[in-house]
Amino acid sequence: MTSTTRPEAASEFHDDLATLSGTKLREKYRGEANCHANMKRRAQKGLCEVDPAWAEFRGFLADMGPRPTTDGSIDRIDNANRRYGPGLCRWATKAEQTRNRANTKWITFSGNRITVGEFAETLGVAYSTIHAALQRGDAPEVVAARAQARRVGAGAYMPTSADTPAKREAFNQNYSLWSKAVKRTDRRKEVSREAYAVVGAAVLFRNTRASLESAGINEVAPGEEAAFEARFAREFGVQRNALDWAQEAARKLMKVNPGFAVKLYPTDGRDLIRLAAYWDWFLAPND
Repeated sequence: MTSTTRPEAASEFHDDLATLSGTKLREKYRGEANCHANMKRRAQKGLCEVDPAWAEFRGFLADMGPRPTTDGSIDRIDNANRRYGPGLCRWATKAEQTRNRANTKWITFSGNRITVGEFAETLGVAYSTIHAALQRGDAPEVVAARAQARRVGAGAYMPTSADTPAKREAFNQNYSLWSKAVKRTDRRKEVSREAYAVVGAAVLFRNTRASLESAGINEVAPGEEAAFEARFAREFGVQRNALDWAQEAARKLMKVNPGFAVKLYPTDGRDLIRLAAYWDWFLAPND
């Protein structure tokens, strides 16, 4: 925490943290509260990450302390790290922030101008590795493709349900189209064949269920599918198998991206309906 210059000021600050309500605390430390709000807005846009300890203003203020000057704002100590949290930030004037950013290196990737640090964070690769590759003259797209290939086993994953050459070719083509459609840099780091297979199975489950429900078919006991017209054979097949498809892909994803795999692992049909929303999450446009 930033230290205050006078013992009595430090005592008052700690008393404020302990006794003031959230509203009163933000009113008294208005400048600090504005900085905290701006930081959270950036996080909501996917421009940075905020440590859970700083989700609430009181936790943020307890770590950062009062601003030493009225023009102070939050400054990340290491600009290559997009995360805001305890030990990662300080109060700095605009001049100090300018000096800190004087050597920041920028690139253009997927039509967006981002720092090399943000690029490394997006790919999940050490800054030094990315910086060295760019210094050698490798284009950002080449660096990204190389990192992606390493992270997902050189694109080796293929669903067991793709059991014919035509199905495997269709999976490859659809995955390629989908991955290219993911534009937001904060979401490209989660792109993989495994994630596509999970979310794709969830979307198929959701859509086929909607088709059945629109035809007045809400619940069908096992073995009763034959009582319905043959035109629903595909829908019933997806409803029976989508959970297995998604779970298989999620288990594979656990080996290459365990943090994201935990979010995508489905346990039942309700989970699949929830996971289908990740399709739009991945394809959200840049702000």
